[in-house]
Amino acid sequence: FRGPPPPEGFPLHNQIWKYLQCTPPAESLVIPVAIADRIILLVYAHAADSGRLPDSYVEELQAMCTAAGSSFVRLIREAKEGHKPTSLVPL
Repeated sequence: FRGPPPPEGFPLHNQIWKYLQCTPPAESLVIPVAIADRIILLVYAHAADSGRLPDSYVEELQAMCTAAGSSFVRLIREAKEGHKPTSLVPL
């Protein structure tokens, strides 16, 4: 979803904006992260100035969400095969 926040959701949206300490944005973006046909999480974004998001940001977020879905698939596959996830930071 990309567009003005729908009025039906204002009670929930107002709580989100309150916690984020921002004014209601002119445009918001919600992108699903999916594994196959199952949505596992939603990414919410809006412009820092509460205006319109630049198209390049939207494209980058879409690519990030696609990559996140692929990463979850890889992690699940490795877990099923008995591999422990690798860490970038030594524990």
